Amino acid sequence: MKMLKRELLRFGKFVYERQAVWHRRFIEKLPPSEWTRDPVLRRYKFTNVYRELDRGTIYFYCNMLYKYTRNDFKEVLWQSFVYRLVNRVSTFQRIVIPHHDNWTKLVQNNLKREISEVPDPFFTSAHQNFPPRYVGQDLRMRVVEMMDSFHPTLDRLRDDAGILTGNKFHKLLTTCDGLGPCRSTEVMKDLMMMCLLPYGPDDWTYPGPGALAGLSLLVRDGTRPSKTEAKELIQELTEDQLTKWLPEKWDDVRLKEYPLLSLCNVEHALCEYFKYRRARDGGSAPRVGYDAVKIATVRDQEMRMDPLVNADYTPYVIPNHNHYRRSKS
Repeated sequence: MKMLKRELLRFGKFVYERQAVWHRRFIEKLPPSEWTRDPVLRRYKFTNVYRELDRGTIYFYCNMLYKYTRNDFKEVLWQSFVYRLVNRVSTFQRIVIPHHDNWTKLVQNNLKREISEVPDPFFTSAHQNFPPRYVGQDLRMRVVEMMDSFHPTLDRLRDDAGILTGNKFHKLLTTCDGLGPCRSTEVMKDLMMMCLLPYGPDDWTYPGPGALAGLSLLVRDGTRPSKTEAKELIQELTEDQLTKWLPEKWDDVRLKEYPLLSLCNVEHALCEYFKYRRARDGGSAPRVGYDAVKIATVRDQEMRMDPLVNADYTPYVIPNHNHYRRSKS
């Protein structure tokens, strides 16, 4: 499938402007009125271009993952599984995920009591919740139930992770209770971030429905590509980002720790681009409305007291551990 040059440049313009919003806000420290002139970006919220800037992922890394090493595969997988089921920072500020070696009935009961005391909302609003196993089941108790089901698979998953390709390991994860394709992808991104898989975010990604829709805006005939075609197109976009679609001024706003967007970041940017185009063209708007002035006065006050923000009010950036990789995807 061929991608149109004019559509590539439109995609690049969106990626640049979304990252520029972050740069103007946190690095240049400009007032909200100067973050962007794009009416869609001013009105609606779109996630960061870099996953390394995602606040939930930063919290997970700084508070739960940073202390683990390559020898802690099972614990990182366990922590990631639980965190991505809930995916809400405020919830994990109130509860602690038990270590996988301490998973007993007594610990389960204590965890049930702890999570029942967490005020709503318990799950993130930007997350697709899993269905209850039976009508009327409390989804919080369902989390503990799925943890108990996932726990016996840790040894097998650890062993298979080192020998399976990215696609096969992803497919294996989707068979676990609570892990569909999207959550399995998030768990694999966490493992790659910690260098616990024999491939990294530049080697493997899973094109979800949003990315497929985003790619359909770039190709010549406007059809939605197959998974195989999508992976090839995302690979092409990643390899050609500086020569074919990112503006020359990208270097002014990019993260210095990450000269290029990874395969995973390009895939996610396509999903956000589809939402952007849909809102711009009068279709259904993104789920979360965005008020720049309110964000500046309320959210920024919260972030000034946030341990993930350093003294000069610049958000933490997850270190780039992926300096070398052997492709096995």
